[in-house]
Amino acid sequence: MKNFRHAIGYAVIMIMVGMCPIILSVLLTALTGNKSLEIIAMPICYMIGAVLCCLAAKLLHVETERHIARTQTVTLMLAIAAGAAWALGDLYIVNRAALISSTEETLAASDYIAALITATVSPAAEELIFRFGVLTLLMIGARGNKVKTALAMAVSILPWMMLHFPKNAPRAIDIILTGIILCMIYILSKNVFYSIAFHTAANAVTMFAAVNAGVFVSNQWLLYPAVVIFAVSVIPMFIMLYKAGKEQAFQPMDTIKKI
Repeated sequence: MKNFRHAIGYAVIMIMVGMCPIILSVLLTALTGNKSLEIIAMPICYMIGAVLCCLAAKLLHVETERHIARTQTVTLMLAIAAGAAWALGDLYIVNRAALISSTEETLAASDYIAALITATVSPAAEELIFRFGVLTLLMIGARGNKVKTALAMAVSILPWMMLHFPKNAPRAIDIILTGIILCMIYILSKNVFYSIAFHTAANAVTMFAAVNAGVFVSNQWLLYPAVVIFAVSVIPMFIMLYKAGKEQAFQPMDTIKKI
């Protein structure tokens, strides 16, 4: 248990390192009320947080090459398909009201830029911070213990959920379930590119729907193929992720630099 407590301490430091630039950009935008500044500052701060987490991992002697590696094309495509289908189903099941209200909004050019950033920069940065940075350290401390692995997932998901400011219980549950899937993808594969692929595909569908809400509201039958695609792709995805990652293992805790 001592190793896991140390891992939690390192993970908390990693969370602070990754989230501080993001929180700073949120506070800066709130104080100035300048939405244009938010569009510029947010992706920069996201990437600063991700880079700082990668540097912190190196300083702690985390064997980063284990977790940033080449991917298998078929497995990557399954992750993309599952992520897109998950987000599409989510739109109609959890976020239907928000989707309908979006049809009444007039979008400015800045909204399209923000959507593009959310679909690309944000998921990559979040995965580098919360899965590659935080979850890796926690899994090193867990040493394969199932209870500790569940706790590791919870510690990784909670700050990530808070970053998304869920406005109601269904949205909070939705974010937690998405976080569980992302954690499972990373734990099985031990390769952050697969969780980035799932997350990016999900965000891309969500943002595309946000700027084309009328199309999605008038074609709600899309929920049914989304459910089918997710059901067909998710099990093979997890099986192939397991096969891809089974030869790898999270490094021993005693290889992590003590601070």
